[in-house]
Amino acid sequence: MGLIQRLGLPDSLEAKLPPDAGKIKIMSGNQVKTLQNAASALNGLSIVLPALALGMLGLAVYLSEGRRRRTLLFAGIALVAVGAFVLIVRNIAGNGIVESLVKHDSVKPAVHNTWDIGTRMLQDVAQATIILGIPLLIAVWLSGASRPAVAFRRWAAPGMRDQPGLVYTVVGAIVVLIIAWGPIPATRKPILILILIALFVVGVEALRRQTAEEFPAP
Repeated sequence: MGLIQRLGLPDSLEAKLPPDAGKIKIMSGNQVKTLQNAASALNGLSIVLPALALGMLGLAVYLSEGRRRRTLLFAGIALVAVGAFVLIVRNIAGNGIVESLVKHDSVKPAVHNTWDIGTRMLQDVAQATIILGIPLLIAVWLSGASRPAVAFRRWAAPGMRDQPGLVYTVVGAIVVLIIAWGPIPATRKPILILILIALFVVGVEALRRQTAEEFPAP
């Protein structure tokens, strides 16, 4: 009634308007609950599954004595593939849920934003998984028997063998640059930063020892 008066329209117009005029239903309470449950389930999996995967990876590498390089290769491929798969499923599932719950095109962008915010942790973990998998694949390649990898180890042998302090100074500088850059949210979380540092140290030490054995001091 107040809006009709402010617009200068006749009072008889109010009687002609339906009771639900001016009301837009975006989602029902049950639909909101369904969306919240789906987002909560995905966020829960985003914590449990990476922890389980890293634990199984460590156990697999420990048990595969003599085949650890092959195990690490498959692990790196799996990390990158799973991270990419999760990102794809997140996008597809979000589109499917929004299309099934929301019928008005005008409010779909808002629901999409809600889904993106609710599953942001899942996206962060998937991106971190890919970021962890790529250096692992590079490390496996550098320790392999291909001619470029052997040539790299021969070239780096003097420094890797005789100057471990310099090697770890360079590694530390790279880690600091990555943390300062912060390409993904994972590089701004203390626990994940410690995991990244530990992986760098273990990988570099293994490569340094291998290089020293292959190309000993004259």
